[in-house]
Amino acid sequence: MNKHKDKLFRFLTLMLLIISVASDALGQANFAVIPVMVEGDITEEAAKVIFRKTEQILTRNSAGAAGAADVFAVQAKLTVTNEAHSSGLVREITSISGELQLVALNKVDNAKYYSVTVPVQAALKGSKEGGAILALANAIKPMDAVYTRFVRVAREKIEEYYSEHCSEVIGQATSLGLSGQYQAAMIYLTGMPASAPCHEEALELIAGLKAKIDIDKEKEEQKKEEAKEKAKEKNKDKDKDKDGDADDDSDDDDSADDASDSDLDIYTESPNWQFKLIEATYLPTSRKVKIACSITYTGKKALDGDCALGFRKAIDQEGESFDTCYVYGDKYRTFPEDVPVKIEFYIDDVKKNPGKLSFVGFSVNYKKIELRNLTIKE
Repeated sequence: MNKHKDKLFRFLTLMLLIISVASDALGQANFAVIPVMVEGDITEEAAKVIFRKTEQILTRNSAGAAGAADVFAVQAKLTVTNEAHSSGLVREITSISGELQLVALNKVDNAKYYSVTVPVQAALKGSKEGGAILALANAIKPMDAVYTRFVRVAREKIEEYYSEHCSEVIGQATSLGLSGQYQAAMIYLTGMPASAPCHEEALELIAGLKAKIDIDKEKEEQKKEEAKEKAKEKNKDKDKDKDGDADDDSDDDDSADDASDSDLDIYTESPNWQFKLIEATYLPTSRKVKIACSITYTGKKALDGDCALGFRKAIDQEGESFDTCYVYGDKYRTFPEDVPVKIEFYIDDVKKNPGKLSFVGFSVNYKKIELRNLTIKE
């Protein structure tokens, strides 16, 4: 009798989990916007305008992503194709032609579903560095019907892809789950349309993944509580014996070093990228901070060409941001599958060792890599 009750309880629990995630997890595809890199002709101001216009396109077509957990994204690229300068006028006017390319892709496996190239025209009065690309960016019209068609066709292509590759998607999500990447597996499954033959299987898998995430959270909370209790006991012992011998002091110092190393928290936006810190050092002679690391691409699908690297931001413990952050050497690198590639990032004009950086943000192939509580050694 008890066995039947246990089975019924497990069944009802699974059904509740499925219902709770179904409304949020599986449905019509929405898209996040991938940040535009500041490079070449693209100024920071132009990058912000392109990003904002792409968001407006998605919002107008009810396709904007609800948050960072969405699996689909749109990548925008704006280029100048021709500039025609007027002559004989009091003020020079330049007619600018360009193209806006929008690509709908998957943030987890980088699969590209659909792309469109839209011609853009603009006029620029006078001459200003970066003015041509900025004028084009401002000339993008999110209300144009071509963007409505782009969203509609992209959604159709995504539905077709998931339906035709149903078993592959389930297999990839299962592999991610088995490797402990539960959140990534859930995100990957959110694109499964209701029309797909493995829709119900995806729902059950999401429910199971959600349950594992909840269990891991509980375990993590328990570990934190146990660590707090141990710290309290250790402080009590120190209070009882403040005059401990030199060996005891040495042990305390070693544990402190271990604690500072364990403070580092690494976040990667995509499970296909692995980050390993080699060193983080302050160079007093050149007044720089050097952050050496290795980045490995672990995805099953080969990358299409070189990948862009970026050093987005660094913030110290006082909340001050460093303005001059850069990648040493070529900003575009080749990442063979499962081969670590050594990268060096630098922060310039650092007057003294900050000791620790509260936040450091990099990007590889437009995917975020974030470090928190990074210890800087001399």
